[in-house]
Amino acid sequence: MKADDIAKELLAHSEALKFEVDTLARCFAGNRFFDDTNNFRHAHFGYLMSCMAQVDALSVFERGASGGSQTPRMMGFLGRYMPGGGLEEHRVALELFRHKLMHLGRQAFVFDTTTDIAYTWRLQFTDVEEIRLRHFTLSALDPATEPELVSFLSSTPSAVKALNIHLPSLADDIHRLSESYVTAMLADAGLRQNAENVYPKTRLQTFGS
Repeated sequence: MKADDIAKELLAHSEALKFEVDTLARCFAGNRFFDDTNNFRHAHFGYLMSCMAQVDALSVFERGASGGSQTPRMMGFLGRYMPGGGLEEHRVALELFRHKLMHLGRQAFVFDTTTDIAYTWRLQFTDVEEIRLRHFTLSALDPATEPELVSFLSSTPSAVKALNIHLPSLADDIHRLSESYVTAMLADAGLRQNAENVYPKTRLQTFGS
């Protein structure tokens, strides 16, 4: 595939993700998550995983065959293209929604042993203004308000923080970073070649002994 065709597919993929999330957000807002007491949590999980998986894939297309380790590669990509957040937000988002959620199929708290900071999340699918305005920011919490998280720790953390995520805004972020990457890729011969070398291999995966 040529870079122009790859670009069209990548943008169509991010546009479809944004459309689905926006559509379900309106649906859930109108019927209060069908009165589900867990607010359709697996729908939240699925779209979070899809958002982070797109970041992972785009970072591979950018780097080409050299690839590199997953976390540094994704961190570098987010730093170049993500509309919001900084180093800490990007790392926590990857830990929460790529490494842990992807493998467990559910949310898990994370703890940074280098800083003794424990992290949780505040996640909204519908248009709650407070979360939307604070999207992709970290909020400091009183550990006393997070007894479940603290119960898993062997000692009191130096801080507890929550990553605020508004899913429609995150889907919009993914679409915008896809647009930014595609624009950069089409304008740079090296990035075009990287995408052309790697993208077809992601469309057909192999396995076997």
